[in-house]
This record gives sequence, structure tokens and C-alpha cells, in this order.
Amino acid sequence: MLLLVLALIVFGWAESLRSEASWTGRPRWNGRVWVELVAAGHGRRVLAFPHQPRPASVMAAAGFETPLNLPERRIPDGTMMVVHATPTGPEFRPLSGRTALALGRKMDLNQASERDLSLLPGLGPVSARRIAADRMRRGPFSSPDDLVRVRGIGPRSVRKVRPWVTVSAGR
Repeated sequence: MLLLVLALIVFGWAESLRSEASWTGRPRWNGRVWVELVAAGHGRRVLAFPHQPRPASVMAAAGFETPLNLPERRIPDGTMMVVHATPTGPEFRPLSGRTALALGRKMDLNQASERDLSLLPGLGPVSARRIAADRMRRGPFSSPDDLVRVRGIGPRSVRKVRPWVTVSAGR
């Protein structure tokens, strides 16, 4: 009986996420804007906002002191904000691969680290290292199908990985 109740709860949760998917196929997660904050000496946090926040709002929500050199522009959904210990100001990048996967988004093959690539189904540390080396040697991927150019990755591996990856626009 307990297993039946647990199965119904999990199925209901999955269905609610599926019903919230936007027309692009990505979960909307109740219309929230997700920002990953990486602050020097403080680790990494993923925060949700009801609208596009400003960098100072992200720092305040994480409980950190707000540096004076933060820009006023709003941060779009799916952004990683990296704040350094030096007064250089924050960097803005796409979400890390593991955070993107956890939020139900696709990992960018042209931005993902070796560590993030090794999280993809069917890929391990060796394949991830080869993908990163190929990307450095031959340049960015123009489609997920370009993974077949990497030694040890064939069409079967590409089929496993394709639902979880994308490539940067304009690359």
C-alpha cells in the first residue's frame, strides 16, 4: 500500500512538471527566474526569483554583502553570476551543466566543463576529456551530431546524449 501511495505521488509530481512545460519543451518551474550564484569563498547557490533580478538582489537573497561595483542591469533566467574576491565586478555566464540538468534544461556542449560533460548518460570522464580536447583543437560544435567526430563516440552515444544537450547560438 505504501509503495502504491509513493508511486502515485511521484507520478503526480512528474505530471505536474510536464504540464507546466512551455512550448519550448523546458519546464517553467512556476514562472520563476533561476540564477546560479558563485561567490568567491562562499561556494555555489541556486536561487529562484519571481522576475529578472538585479545583481544586488541576488547577493542580498543569498545573504552576502553587496559589493559596490555591481551593475544595475537585470539578470535573465538561466544565468550564472560569478562574483570574485577582487573588485573586478561579476561575470555572467550560462548555468553550469549540472545545474542546468537539475533544472531540466539542456547542457551546452560548447560551454560545459569536463566534469559537467561526464554527468551525461553514456559518457564518463574519458569521453568528457576527449570532448573538451576536441572542442579546443577543432573549435566549437555546431550541432550535437558533431560529437561523432570525437574518438570513441558513435551514433549510439549521440542518441543517448542528444536529449540532454544543445549548442550555443551563434557558434
